[in-house]
Amino acid sequence: MPILPDRRYTLEEYFALELSSDEKYEYFDGEVFSMAGASLAHEQIVANVIVSLRNSLRGRPCRVLPSNARVKVPSLPPYRYPDIKRYAKRRAVSRLAVSMCWRIRL
Repeated sequence: MPILPDRRYTLEEYFALELSSDEKYEYFDGEVFSMAGASLAHEQIVANVIVSLRNSLRGRPCRVLPSNARVKVPSLPPYRYPDIKRYAKRRAVSRLAVSMCWRIRL
Protein backbone atom coordinates (compact mmCIF):
# COMPACT_ATOMS: atom_id res chain seq x y z
CA MET A 1 0.00 0.00 0.00
CA PRO A 2 1.69 3.24 -1.09
CA ILE A 3 2.10 6.04 1.44
CA LEU A 4 0.58 9.28 0.19
CA PRO A 5 2.07 12.69 0.93
CA ASP A 6 0.39 14.41 3.89
CA ARG A 7 -1.38 17.24 2.06
CA ARG A 8 -4.80 18.28 0.80
CA TYR A 9 -5.97 16.94 -2.56
CA THR A 10 -8.36 18.37 -5.12
CA LEU A 11 -11.11 16.14 -6.51
CA GLU A 12 -9.25 16.09 -9.82
CA GLU A 13 -6.09 14.82 -8.08
CA TYR A 14 -8.15 12.20 -6.23
CA PHE A 15 -9.69 10.93 -9.48
CA ALA A 16 -6.24 10.82 -11.13
CA LEU A 17 -4.88 8.83 -8.17
CA GLU A 18 -7.77 6.36 -8.42
CA LEU A 19 -7.16 5.88 -12.15
CA SER A 20 -3.42 5.33 -11.77
CA SER A 21 -3.50 2.99 -8.77
CA ASP A 22 -4.53 -0.59 -8.08
CA GLU A 23 -5.51 0.53 -4.57
CA LYS A 24 -8.89 2.00 -3.61
CA TYR A 25 -9.08 5.35 -1.85
CA GLU A 26 -11.85 7.35 -0.20
CA TYR A 27 -11.94 11.13 -0.40
CA PHE A 28 -13.17 13.48 2.33
CA ASP A 29 -12.68 17.25 2.50
CA GLY A 30 -9.34 17.24 0.69
CA GLU A 31 -7.99 14.17 2.48
CA VAL A 32 -7.43 10.83 0.75
CA PHE A 33 -7.61 7.59 2.74
CA SER A 34 -6.31 4.24 1.55
CA MET A 35 -8.83 1.45 1.89
CA ALA A 36 -7.47 -1.53 3.78
CA GLY A 37 -8.21 -5.01 2.52
CA ALA A 38 -11.05 -6.85 4.23
CA SER A 39 -10.73 -10.06 6.21
CA LEU A 40 -12.14 -13.36 4.96
CA ALA A 41 -14.82 -13.21 7.67
CA HIS A 42 -15.85 -9.70 6.58
CA GLU A 43 -16.09 -10.78 2.93
CA GLN A 44 -18.23 -13.80 3.91
CA ILE A 45 -20.63 -11.55 5.84
CA VAL A 46 -20.89 -9.18 2.86
CA ALA A 47 -21.59 -12.11 0.51
CA ASN A 48 -24.29 -13.46 2.83
CA VAL A 49 -25.98 -10.05 3.11
CA ILE A 50 -25.89 -9.57 -0.68
CA VAL A 51 -27.59 -12.95 -1.24
CA SER A 52 -30.21 -12.16 1.41
CA LEU A 53 -30.91 -8.71 -0.05
CA ARG A 54 -31.13 -10.07 -3.60
CA ASN A 55 -33.63 -12.68 -2.48
CA SER A 56 -35.67 -10.03 -0.65
CA LEU A 57 -35.71 -7.75 -3.70
CA ARG A 58 -36.66 -10.43 -6.22
CA GLY A 59 -39.31 -9.08 -8.58
CA ARG A 60 -38.48 -5.45 -7.81
CA PRO A 61 -36.62 -3.10 -10.18
CA CYS A 62 -33.53 -2.99 -7.94
CA ARG A 63 -29.98 -4.30 -7.94
CA VAL A 64 -27.64 -5.22 -5.11
CA LEU A 65 -23.91 -4.96 -5.81
CA PRO A 66 -20.61 -5.39 -3.93
CA SER A 67 -18.10 -2.62 -3.22
CA ASN A 68 -16.08 -2.43 -6.42
CA ALA A 69 -17.59 0.86 -7.59
CA ARG A 70 -17.15 4.22 -5.90
CA VAL A 71 -20.37 6.10 -5.06
CA LYS A 72 -21.15 9.72 -4.29
CA VAL A 73 -23.59 10.19 -1.42
CA PRO A 74 -24.72 13.79 -0.82
CA SER A 75 -25.22 13.37 2.94
CA LEU A 76 -21.90 11.57 3.55
CA PRO A 77 -18.28 12.26 2.65
CA PRO A 78 -18.31 12.66 -1.11
CA TYR A 79 -16.76 9.48 -2.50
CA ARG A 80 -16.97 6.14 -0.73
CA TYR A 81 -16.72 2.42 -1.36
CA PRO A 82 -19.61 0.94 0.63
CA ASP A 83 -19.59 -2.80 1.31
CA ILE A 84 -22.94 -3.19 -0.45
CA LYS A 85 -24.98 -0.97 -2.76
CA ARG A 86 -28.68 -1.12 -3.56
CA TYR A 87 -29.86 0.94 -6.49
CA ALA A 88 -32.62 1.47 -9.03
CA LYS A 89 -32.25 3.44 -12.24
CA ARG A 90 -34.28 6.61 -11.75
CA ARG A 91 -34.98 7.08 -15.46
CA ALA A 92 -36.23 3.54 -15.87
CA VAL A 93 -38.46 3.22 -12.80
CA SER A 94 -41.03 5.26 -10.94
CA ARG A 95 -40.60 6.85 -7.53
CA LEU A 96 -42.76 4.06 -6.10
CA ALA A 97 -40.39 1.43 -7.50
CA VAL A 98 -37.38 3.21 -5.99
CA SER A 99 -39.08 3.34 -2.58
CA MET A 100 -39.95 -0.36 -2.92
CA CYS A 101 -36.24 -1.13 -3.11
CA TRP A 102 -35.77 0.27 0.39
CA ARG A 103 -38.55 -1.81 1.94
CA ILE A 104 -36.68 -5.01 2.58
CA ARG A 105 -37.50 -7.72 5.08
CA LEU A 106 -34.65 -10.00 6.06
